[in-house]
Amino acid sequence: MKSLILGGDSFLGKALRDLLGEECFYTSRHLQQDSIYFDLLIPNFTVFRPYLQDLDVVYLTAAITSMADCQEDVQKSSLINVESTIEAIEYFSSFGVYCVFLSSTAVFSKFCSNRSEYSKTQPQSIYGQQKNRVEDHIRMSSPKNACIIRMNKIWGLESSIFFSWYMSVLKSERPRVFNEKRVAPISLSTAVRYLISIGHSKPLGTLHLTTTHDVSYGQLAKYFSELNFVTFPEGFDWDSSQEYSDDAVFLSSLRPESKVCSLDKELNVIKREFIEYF
Repeated sequence: MKSLILGGDSFLGKALRDLLGEECFYTSRHLQQDSIYFDLLIPNFTVFRPYLQDLDVVYLTAAITSMADCQEDVQKSSLINVESTIEAIEYFSSFGVYCVFLSSTAVFSKFCSNRSEYSKTQPQSIYGQQKNRVEDHIRMSSPKNACIIRMNKIWGLESSIFFSWYMSVLKSERPRVFNEKRVAPISLSTAVRYLISIGHSKPLGTLHLTTTHDVSYGQLAKYFSELNFVTFPEGFDWDSSQEYSDDAVFLSSLRPESKVCSLDKELNVIKREFIEYF
């Protein structure tokens, strides 16, 4: 049996493809030799008919993830992130295919922290509202064939804040540290391995992938400077606080099927992947 990655060109989709290899099919909005052409903007589900017999699980990683883009074009983002995504879940569920929906911490209020799988959602952004609508649909209509996975911040290679700081230093720019902002980072490799394990075990309901605790960006900047890979500008004021307006939302876990990672271990993985990348 094989997996299907709906959105194989996405950040997580590409990493899933790399690890699953020949055990997966994947879709793309671009004509590629090994992909299935599919676009949630104009979905044509008949393209999946030749694959249904061998299909065991679908990972729904395709979405408009930029909050600004969702806000700017609500109609388009709703079509992709809600209507077509729900249609995809209904389609694959009707054939008994297990669906893994990638949700977001944006379904919670940014003023709330440590939200468990059973906490009340209160999205404040268009993007969060869209994710929440799909979550509600799964809970109401597809409880036996789908799960919802919310993750803390996923960092991998160029998506890492380390990469942003590295590029700033190379350009002789002042790195933006935002000492007041906090994050609970998950490495890309941990996220992908967890998703694959979910595809094998097929739990139902809402799950969280989170870390034991969070860390400030100021602390991460000091951690980064100790890598001896690149140094911050001479005289950099570590104590200066660039206050960040949005409070982060962190996940907690009450379900054994969820995964709680050690923050220190995740930072070590992110550091190793970052160094190997260069």
